[in-house]
Parts: sequence; C-alpha cells; structure tokens
Amino acid sequence: MSRRDGSLRHVRMGLAPLRLTGAAGFTRGMNTPTIEPQLGIPEAIVAWEPSEHPVVTCYVDWSVSGRGLHEAQTVVRKELHTAQSGLGPRGAARESFDEDFEHITSYLADEADRSARGHAIFASHGRGLWWTVALGVPIETDVHVGERPRLVPLAEATHQAVRTLAVLVDSNAARLIQLDRAGRHEEPGPQRDQWKTVHHSQLGGWSEANYQRSQDTIVERFAHDVAETVAARMADAHLEHLVLAGDEVITSPLRRALPPHLGDSIETIAHLDIRTPLDAVAERIWPPVQASAAAGRANEVARLLSLAGAGSAVTEPSDVRTMLAAGRIDTLAFDAGAVEDEAAELLLRDALTHRSRLIVTRDHEPLAAAGGLVASVRGSL
Repeated sequence: MSRRDGSLRHVRMGLAPLRLTGAAGFTRGMNTPTIEPQLGIPEAIVAWEPSEHPVVTCYVDWSVSGRGLHEAQTVVRKELHTAQSGLGPRGAARESFDEDFEHITSYLADEADRSARGHAIFASHGRGLWWTVALGVPIETDVHVGERPRLVPLAEATHQAVRTLAVLVDSNAARLIQLDRAGRHEEPGPQRDQWKTVHHSQLGGWSEANYQRSQDTIVERFAHDVAETVAARMADAHLEHLVLAGDEVITSPLRRALPPHLGDSIETIAHLDIRTPLDAVAERIWPPVQASAAAGRANEVARLLSLAGAGSAVTEPSDVRTMLAAGRIDTLAFDAGAVEDEAAELLLRDALTHRSRLIVTRDHEPLAAAGGLVASVRGSL
C-alpha cells in the first residue's frame, strides 16, 4: 500500500545540508545528531522541516516467499515508479527523488541484511539524508513520499520489539544478549577466570567449611562484576526489560547485586543453560516478554482513559496539541488505526520533541471509541 502527500512545498528553509549517513546512525557532518532514546530515532529526523526536496520513507516486509525471494522489492520499485510520475520531469524535487530511487533499489538488492525480518529506509538526497534500520520484527510494506519522514510504523515496530537484555549466567561466565527492533545480537559478558585459582593461604586451611565459604565469596564477587556490567548496558542502550537465566546459585546473588531501580525490569527464567544457541534463547525469552509488555501498555491506556473519565486527562485533539506544545503532557497514547495518518505523525513528533512518554497502539476499541487518543497532564488541569 502506498501513501503520498498531494503536493510538495517548494520552499528554501535556509538550512545547511544535513550529512546523515549510516545504517545505525549518522557519521558525517559537523554536528552529529543525538538519538532520541525513547524510540531510537535521530533527533534531526524527529525535528525535520520541509524543503523543496522530498523525503522518501520505505517500510519493507523482508519475509521470503515460497520461491526463496524477497518479493517486497518488486512492490517497492512499483510504488517508487508511481511516486516518480507525480513529481514532474525536472526540478530539484525530481532530481533528489531519482537519486533516492536508485539508492533504495540498489540497497535492497545488494546491501540489505538478508536475515532481517523487515527494513525501514529514510532518504532525501537533496538534504543528505540516508538512514536505514534493519528490523527484527515483521512490518508491512509501505512507501511514502512527502515533506517529512513517516515515523509511526517505526514507532509501532519499536514498541512490538521490546528492548530486552537477556543475561545467561553460570558461576564462571555470563552471556549478554540484547533483543530489540534490530533483532538479536550478543556480546561476551564478564568471565570468572581471574578468580578460579584459590590458594590454600586464602582459604585458611582446606576444611570443607572454609572451602565453601571461599567459593560463596567468589560467586558473590562475580555476581557484583556481572551486575555492574548489566546495569551499565541497561542504561547505555535504554533497555526496558531484563531477563536473568541460569542456575539459582548465581542468579540469586546476581539479583541481589543489581541496583534497586532495576528490580521492576527483572524477569527470571531458571534452567536455561548458558550454552543455549542464540536463536533458541530469543525464541524462549522474547515472546513472553513481548506479551507482558503489550499487556502493560494496554493497562496503561486503560488507566489513562479512567483518568480522562475523572477529568484528570485529556482526549480532545486540540487540547492535547496545545498542552504538548507547552510541555505539559506526561504520557500520550494514541491508536494508529483510529487517528488520521498526518495527525498521528504530528502527535508523535510533538511527543518526542517535548519528551512526553509515548504509547502507540492499534485496534484498541476503548481508545478508538474515545476518539483515538488520550493524554495525562503534568500538574492540574
């Protein structure tokens, strides 16, 4: 399905060209834009201002057909051709789009990660924009050409993915597996090698009691080492959920060693061997975490609707926009299927700009019945 703006504004904004490149972020330009932490979208894209150069947004279902092909490439090319025919034969908009057309199709043919489940591409050659996101969750193919990037589908995919850190640990080693919208990736965690050798003088004799006390001390020290690494990773990557998997001999002291603020993020899975393959870890851990997160979002929306019923939250679009602009919205929830596309994009950008917490849902009947959006307010109404 393709959505296009009816027209493009041909206005020079007086902005220096952006040089935004790279699959995971931006690497060129005098000022590297920071990443908006809630959805992992570069702030330069959130704050994008229209110009004479269109922005091409492609969401690509990267599933493989029965013939072993990523057939969404054909759909994307067809939709790009349709968009191209509406731009006229020449001009700055057409020149920028033509470059994007070639870049997008060649990227999908030659560079896109074959193991991904979807791809998001944001391009505007005339403004120096090229940003791609390989998705570890499915997404529908959609091509949009307009004044600004189309961000709501990426927000939905990010919510669905649920940023999670799985820590597989035994008494000697830890594996850190991050699950997010990019899929699954692993880095080695702390190892206990430096504490394996226990000397007689350290034990105070070779009695069984002394030996056991020494082993307990070593496990506690290792648990604190792992806890420091986990806490840093959770903060640096803005992760939401933490899964501890392993024998209780190590998961119990590890849980005690973690900072108290991580307590609400922890979900413990016992009896998952540290040697479990990466894909098997994700298949075991991610679905229940995703289900739990979805239930949590549904409960939060229900809470916001109850506040609105009591006069402590707002559902009128004009009120929400006014309070967003004033920085007074604490949490905004909207149903992407019940709010018109351009209005949803505006709500999302305003919420991210003013650092309001954002919940994007779909097919939420009570929320749709209330007009599709609800927001809690900082301070009294």
